[in-house]
Amino acid sequence: MIRTALIALTLTLGAAPAFATGTAFTATLEAPVAERTRIVADGAVWVCQDASCSALLNRSTPTVRACKQLVRETGRLTAYSNGTLSLTSDEVAECNTRAR
Repeated sequence: MIRTALIALTLTLGAAPAFATGTAFTATLEAPVAERTRIVADGAVWVCQDASCSALLNRSTPTVRACKQLVRETGRLTAYSNGTLSLTSDEVAECNTRAR
């Protein structure tokens, strides 16, 4: 019984990283959301709360193109980052302006 539980736990924990692959990205909204919201953009589910949104993306570098896809769903951003690299203020401005 204990052995079976340990095997099941090991398989569950070992499989967890397979479901959570990608790079963590964050975005800061210019206008905060009123309540926790899930948004699909750039092939990922973004979770937004207050002025902060986060998602796991299948890319490693923040791009204006990816930022634009999020802006189309959320409205203007003030920041877009993967925790290590961030779009510059000029790139965020371009993202906000060019999103349709």
